[in-house]
Amino acid sequence: MLTHSLDFLVDDTWERHVNTETFDKGCDECSREITIGHRFDDSRSDYYTCDIWWETDTSPYGPYDLDKLEPYFYYTGIRGHASRGPELVFRASRDVFPPPSGSHQRFRRMRLLPVYEHQKLSQDNRWATIRSKVVELLDQRDIKHSSIDLVRFSWDEIIEKEQNRNNEGVEENKDVEEDEYKKYANIKIAPYKKVVITPVTIWVGVLPDTLTREVASDSSNDILNLLKEHGIFDIEVAYRESVARSFSGPELFAPVRCSDPLQAVIDPVTTALGLPIAGLNTLKSQGTMGFFFRVDKALYAVTARHILFPEDQGNELHSYNSGPKKKVVLMGTEAFAYFLTSIKGHIGTQNYKISTLEEQVATLMARSEGGGSKAEQAASELWRLIAS
Repeated sequence: MLTHSLDFLVDDTWERHVNTETFDKGCDECSREITIGHRFDDSRSDYYTCDIWWETDTSPYGPYDLDKLEPYFYYTGIRGHASRGPELVFRASRDVFPPPSGSHQRFRRMRLLPVYEHQKLSQDNRWATIRSKVVELLDQRDIKHSSIDLVRFSWDEIIEKEQNRNNEGVEENKDVEEDEYKKYANIKIAPYKKVVITPVTIWVGVLPDTLTREVASDSSNDILNLLKEHGIFDIEVAYRESVARSFSGPELFAPVRCSDPLQAVIDPVTTALGLPIAGLNTLKSQGTMGFFFRVDKALYAVTARHILFPEDQGNELHSYNSGPKKKVVLMGTEAFAYFLTSIKGHIGTQNYKISTLEEQVATLMARSEGGGSKAEQAASELWRLIAS
């Protein structure tokens, strides 16, 4: 357990620098690199180079390849509303991925759901048996897997109004298959909107750049054949790149709302679970803060021992009353570098939004100064834009 206080330094030179055109250009570059994943992705790794927006041909190269955008954006939303998810390697599933047309288009946000029960996997500890066999099948093909999970996925799907009106008189159960997928696929949550929930999926994590889609396809057939041996036909298989990291963790609670314009900047430096920390003398040995508790006026926090003490020192009680204090800082070297770059990228994104809004305002003001119904419409749109 540990306590710590923070001292804040103010640098007038840095404050002047952030108000310069040079700083804005650097922020624009960071924003672009974050968007395309050239420097790092949302998991704070450097596996991804997503120059995909600059490719003219986005069709698959071969029978095992996906749409060029699908690996990068299929799992968008898994790590948070505005975050790109892990890279998809291969999937044996029935849903169709709707690719975005550009880097600023809003597209579906996927959610990860747990599997509490399955008609056959829940019986006689069958999932544990099948999972062990899946590990053997992966090892037989020398697939470097990092995790095997049983999950579902969900996202909201927009129904076109015209299509919705045309389908009002159609019999609900016509041509509907009686399987798990169809049961969940048409749950309506709002007018012209429905939630899609996939069948149960065996979600295999593999180390980055270690698995081809051809081998993944063969491996998925191995797993599907294994399921058939147990009389299971309603489970899908998917592979994504994943690395297990003992020193990292997500921000579990956001102190500000997602609508807050500074949410991306505030979250990493608030008193939430999962704060990145490091010992002052071991900045490259990073970890996360656990829960907080108070004893009288002293605030304590719990974290893993190996963040501050070498493993060869053993699990001995340490008291700074008789020994030197272990000073702890918020964020180690890597986490701080990521945080600083993310702030600059966020500033670049906001600068882009400002310039876009200024252009829209100028265009609408020019139209509103004319005459007729178009001027009234432009004035109305201008008012809505300013009010928002």
